[in-house]
Amino acid sequence: MSYRDIVQWSAGEVGAWLTRRGHQELCDIFMERDISGDQMLTLTERQLQGLVRSGIQRKRLVRDLRMLQRSLDYSDCSAAQTAARLQEVSADLVEYTHRLVSAGLTIETVEEVEDIDTALRTAGVANIGHLIKIGEMMEQEMSSRSSVFGGADLSRTM
Repeated sequence: MSYRDIVQWSAGEVGAWLTRRGHQELCDIFMERDISGDQMLTLTERQLQGLVRSGIQRKRLVRDLRMLQRSLDYSDCSAAQTAARLQEVSADLVEYTHRLVSAGLTIETVEEVEDIDTALRTAGVANIGHLIKIGEMMEQEMSSRSSVFGGADLSRTM
């Protein structure tokens, strides 16, 4: 399924997806709050606590959202490079692609970030293992870009 398509889902399309996944009792809650596909992809388990009272139902929904996020085709959009790098580190990290892109934290913009740890937490990366892996990947990306640009600048001055 295309990432670009899901981001554009209306609340009604989110409701249809919920129904297909067996969460029809949540459709009214999501419709009342007008949760679009874009918003649904940014929901964290903590945020879902306010929407879904049943712990079992919430865990099922979180599992389904993660499966959806991991299965999306990011190849035809601006999130492609970030998704590809997350995939290289670990397949389960791809689920954070939309959250990172929505927070302005992408492979292309990583040099502009002052505090990667805080930016990742703000983007909704709560799992400490994932936080460390993504943080290390972003740091590597920053250092590889600065060494490439630094090397290019040095060669011009010689």
